[in-house]
Amino acid sequence: MLVKVNSILDELDRVWGWGHSNDFYPPTNIAENDDQFTVEMRVPGLQHEDLNIEVEGKTLTVRGEMKRPTEGNVVRQERTEGKFERTITFKHTLNLDLVQADLKNGILQVTLPKSEEAKPRKITINPA
Repeated sequence: MLVKVNSILDELDRVWGWGHSNDFYPPTNIAENDDQFTVEMRVPGLQHEDLNIEVEGKTLTVRGEMKRPTEGNVVRQERTEGKFERTITFKHTLNLDLVQADLKNGILQVTLPKSEEAKPRKITINPA
């Protein structure tokens, strides 16, 4: 019976990402305006040295590891632990030289400016 329950939970995790398996992705919000994308990722307890951020072309990859902070026998565990890798591909090319990342209060914020070619342009109509 337990095997069947675990199988159902694994399937729900695969479909909806419920966090039952050891693989997980930190909750992430992505915002876009005319000039940039902003990614906010919840990574409580991690320090900047615990994260690896790479940007190439249109792709952002964030890697890290959530570690168990307590010693001794764990009686109950609700916090997710383990390594994670989150890759996000954007629809526009990015200005890689201007990408910035900040970590404050457990929130990683990555600002990814769009390349000049990707920004909207106003087109003036010539008079007839």
